[in-house]
Amino acid sequence: MPGIVTEVDLIVGERIRIRREHLAMSERQLASILSVTPEEIEAFESGAERVGALRLAQTAKALDAPVAYFFTGASATDLPSPHAHLAPSQHWAPGVSELVSAYSRLERSQLRDAVLKLVANLAREGQAAAPQILAKAAARVRRSRSQAH
Repeated sequence: MPGIVTEVDLIVGERIRIRREHLAMSERQLASILSVTPEEIEAFESGAERVGALRLAQTAKALDAPVAYFFTGASATDLPSPHAHLAPSQHWAPGVSELVSAYSRLERSQLRDAVLKLVANLAREGQAAAPQILAKAAARVRRSRSQAH
């Protein structure tokens, strides 16, 4: 019956929350990916709102998990990280894994774009140009903040 919370709804919702938190993803980020409100994510995770089959498939894709994960006893850590294909390489510079992880947690696309542009400019221009590049990046962030208010 619609409106009645079942044990399955509670389990599925809890599994969504566990996986989302394991990926360090906010309710707002998941809501944006699924084109729903953060309140709907909260309702799904609490079991207050049933997750339909299509929405569960979309959620599974967004959380990089098979649909079966939401019904089984698998641990969130049993699943690969969304950055598993970026597993640390012996050829990577120290800190790359941390950089990728931090970058993926940035919610605002403008901020992600600014960080990407900063790193690309630093790589292209070299260390000698770093002070000028960092000063320009700081100025862009200040302008962005003043335009947002």
